[in-house]
Parts: sequence; C-alpha cells; structure tokens
Amino acid sequence: MGRPIYLSTEASSPRTQSPLSPHKKYLTALSGLWPHVNRCLFLLTTINRLDPSVKITYHPREKKVTQGGFYQKSSTYSFTQRITVVNTKSTGINNLKIVDHIPVSQDDRIQVKLINPKLTEHKGSRAVVEVLNGVKGQWDGADDDKVDETILGKDGKLNWVLTLPPLKSVNLVLQYEVSHQEGIVVDGLL
Repeated sequence: MGRPIYLSTEASSPRTQSPLSPHKKYLTALSGLWPHVNRCLFLLTTINRLDPSVKITYHPREKKVTQGGFYQKSSTYSFTQRITVVNTKSTGINNLKIVDHIPVSQDDRIQVKLINPKLTEHKGSRAVVEVLNGVKGQWDGADDDKVDETILGKDGKLNWVLTLPPLKSVNLVLQYEVSHQEGIVVDGLL
C-alpha cells in the first residue's frame, strides 16, 4: 500500500513511503538534499494525513551576491527558492500546509531578512498574509492557540497554506537575504 512521494530536484528521485495511519503527521527531511539548509517539509491536509497526489518540486535555488559600502564593506546574499506544488487528482484540496523555513542567525553581526512571503513585519503575531489567490503565508504555529505568540517566527519556520483546484499547480517563491560586514565568515552560504 506504499505510494510514491515525488520530491523533484536535481538531487532526488521518487521514493516510496511505507503505509501511513490516518491522523498521523508525516515528515520528510530534506536536509540531505540541501546540506547548507536544515529544511523540513510537511505535507498535511486538513485531516493531518499525507496526500500522495500532491507533487512538490523544489527548483534549483538561485543565489546573488552583492557587495557594498564605502567605509564599511558588507556583503548581501539574496536567495530565491521556487517551489511548484501540483494537485494531480480530480478533486480540489483545501488547507494544504507546507512548512518551510529560512536560516536564523545566532550572531548579531549577521542579519537574515525574509523578503517573500512578507511576514517580517508580522514577526511575533498570528497574522496571515495573502500571497497569491488561494495561497496564504503565516509563521509556523500561528494557527495554534497553544503556541506563545511572542515566539512565532523566531525559529524561521513559516507555512504556506494552499487551496489547490483539481489538476492545477501553483508556483511559490521563497526569498530571503543574509547580510554581514566584510571579514565575517558565514558557514552554509553555498
């Protein structure tokens, strides 16, 4: 009864997952595909089960480096991750949640800024941002009343919550910047 899970990137191929029980969460760790980002992905429908008819493609991540400053040199790394989500079944899917995250700096000299979805101004709040028609962005835990609102977004985890019509796809764009002064070495900025 195992069904294939498609995680399409240059480094992956279809995998088969053993049968899952209803109402169980399923976690696919993607850190092996992107060793520089400890990324996890949840595919959950409203009844908290894996939906094998949803295919997600993480396209190759784009990186742009700019350097600036006259007296105090700095570097800014801009990352863009395109994600395609496809509903392959003949019925729509409501409240599909994809959990993703951006890096979190442990050093005050290194700043990480989320560009898209525009959740930065809402850090520490339960605000939901309309990203596209049928796509909302929110900090992970924003929909759980038991989660302390002051910690939302501090771990860098965010949710895409989608409504996908039958046999349709949607393209998501995760963008963030990492900035630091010249002379600081930042591990993981491949």
